Amino acid sequence: MSDGDWLNRLIAESLESSVWGAFDASNVERVRRKNESKTHFIPLGVRVFSGVVQAMNIRYGNFIQAFMNALVAREPTLELHSSSGRRVDFEIPNSLDAIVDGYIMERKRSSSDDPYQEYSSMRDAWSVLEETDQISAPNDIDLLFRDSDGQMTYVELKFNDDHDTGKHPDIFRKIIKTGLAIEVQVQEPVLPCVYFFNPGERNLVKFLPDGQRFFGRSFFERFLSVDYGGVAEALSKVGSDPAVQRRFIDFFMATVGNTSE
Repeated sequence: MSDGDWLNRLIAESLESSVWGAFDASNVERVRRKNESKTHFIPLGVRVFSGVVQAMNIRYGNFIQAFMNALVAREPTLELHSSSGRRVDFEIPNSLDAIVDGYIMERKRSSSDDPYQEYSSMRDAWSVLEETDQISAPNDIDLLFRDSDGQMTYVELKFNDDHDTGKHPDIFRKIIKTGLAIEVQVQEPVLPCVYFFNPGERNLVKFLPDGQRFFGRSFFERFLSVDYGGVAEALSKVGSDPAVQRRFIDFFMATVGNTSE
């Protein structure tokens, strides 16, 4: 099987398991019921079609997770953890929040662009933390694997670095807390990272050091043998696949085709 064949099959399988479920009858019916009681000049069928497509766009994040887990699982030098891609009920020290929240506030006030010093101090405080009461903290683990150097690596997966500026600290607060919670679970140091699938980093406060923030091809160059450019090209061609276009056309006709409802 050529590189293009296995990659296209992997993309198709990941889309099927994460995105196309938006077309399921139960989901379509849910969107329909949500819109039926609303007074609106836009025909019901159009609103149902639009709502389902919007749901697909939201589910694209699930595709990125499924796809990246599958890519890591293929790498002979990486070991995908059994908790990767799953929701886990963590038991963590109740003082973890205070340690991470204090670090986030310190970085927001800092005049330094490089977070390495403050981040190292936060990690040191965490490493000597005395046993405290435990609390339950369910959370999703987007991607967790052991790299070629034996380092357990947790990666929060994002599509674009385009979230609201006000949410920026909260995103990294979650990443760091989840990484430390995983440490408690696996009983070894964990490197928390973030990966934005599309390239481009905004000029905002940095909460993770260099080498723990990845954008576009940088994650592929660091960990994977497959070429990012080939993946991006294959993904860009999905929408022009006649089978994919037919699915949208059929659904459009089923929902919008009769606008007399």
